[in-house]
Amino acid sequence: MKTDGNASECNILSGKERMLAMGIVLLGLFMSVLDTVIVSIALPSITAYFGNTISESQWVVTAYLITITASMMIFGKLSAYTGLKKMFLGGIALFTISSLGCGIAPSLPILITFRIAQAIGGAMTSSISMAIIYRLNPPDMQGKAIGIMGATVAIGSLAGPGIGGVLIEVLDWRSIFYINIPIGIIGLLLGIPYLRITDIREKGERKKGENIDWTGAISFAIGITSVMVLFNAIATKGLYSMEVLTSFTTMSSAFIFLKWNEKKQINPILDIRVFREPMFLLPLLSMVLFFAAVFMLNITMPFYLERVLKFTPLHVGTMMMIIPLVLVIGSPIIGWLYDRSLWQYFSATGLLIAFSALLICAWATLSEKLEIVLLSMGLFAAGYSLFQSPNNIEIMRGLHKDRAAIASSIANTGRYFGMAIGASFASVILSAKLLPETDINNLTLSSGMTLVIAALICVIAAWPSYLRNRNN
Repeated sequence: MKTDGNASECNILSGKERMLAMGIVLLGLFMSVLDTVIVSIALPSITAYFGNTISESQWVVTAYLITITASMMIFGKLSAYTGLKKMFLGGIALFTISSLGCGIAPSLPILITFRIAQAIGGAMTSSISMAIIYRLNPPDMQGKAIGIMGATVAIGSLAGPGIGGVLIEVLDWRSIFYINIPIGIIGLLLGIPYLRITDIREKGERKKGENIDWTGAISFAIGITSVMVLFNAIATKGLYSMEVLTSFTTMSSAFIFLKWNEKKQINPILDIRVFREPMFLLPLLSMVLFFAAVFMLNITMPFYLERVLKFTPLHVGTMMMIIPLVLVIGSPIIGWLYDRSLWQYFSATGLLIAFSALLICAWATLSEKLEIVLLSMGLFAAGYSLFQSPNNIEIMRGLHKDRAAIASSIANTGRYFGMAIGASFASVILSAKLLPETDINNLTLSSGMTLVIAALICVIAAWPSYLRNRNN
């Protein structure tokens, strides 16, 4: 197993200082990931409050997801000039202020505007969070540290419905934004004195690349945004609509131009040469595919549990907590085992377990067997734990340590991109099959179909993971 030296921060920080610094990073990451999903459960309340249609209110979620995905690479690149600490704490500050704006927003357009600002702050923190954690820990502790980070991501992304359900039931929809304010203030008060990160690059090296590739950055953002708009158009307008054609044309043109532009740039926003490194590319592909499967499950199950089995949003959120509870225990353990084991197939094995769990869940969904559904979700979380920590560390070790920030930003972009694609796939399938809302048979069938497709995606994701470790 290949290891990569990392002796800068881990030698100057004591154990307690390292734990505190990691806690600050994980706090910022948690807020960013949580707000990716927590708003979904508040959409009915937001729609009723402002008197808009569901399709209009949906942009509260979509705008956030598009913005954070499109801007992740940009802030990962900018961190080389600002420094990791300034970028991270600046992101927390913007996220906290924007959360206040979301909470007091008097109209839906203003709420969406502050959600975009919130997503920019989230991108500033999450794009470099893996790089900071990687830098804070010595090689023999990196797997465990990345495992803890993976558990934090899992809790944030999968516990959102439960936390949101409690807050909305006890208070109102604005409380899901207000809760970020004290967390952000604590993160800033602790982060300013205790988040100690030195920058690997010397100042002279930074000056060589002060001209940022804004053309590439804009092309990348347009391309990523067009992908999201394309899937949304397929789900809402149909495959042969003008909106689909326009989105597809824009997406293709943006990515073709991006590839041409990056080849001639001295300091490209996206160094496409990193994708020629198979030890980096293969685990990245596995991660994108897996998170697509995760969000297909994450989108489908609340609809199924609430509309078919007639549970309340609060009960649905409680049942969805099965996955993060398993992950918070399993991910650090698997990371610890990965650090100490010469066995290389944790990731591929986890994906195959996830594949089996999703097939079982699909069968149980069609049969309306709640106990089996919940057990299969626990099994899926076990596969999730086996996959995530080793795969994340393999991504970080796929490039030289001096490129940790770009590896982190690409990895985080890939994760959000996978989430967005998975949510879009689920929406397309549900929209295609779910005709009248009262037709339970259609919803049950579409839920089962979505889970089967998610299972197949896990099998596809296992192949690059296997190839990566076989060639190592």
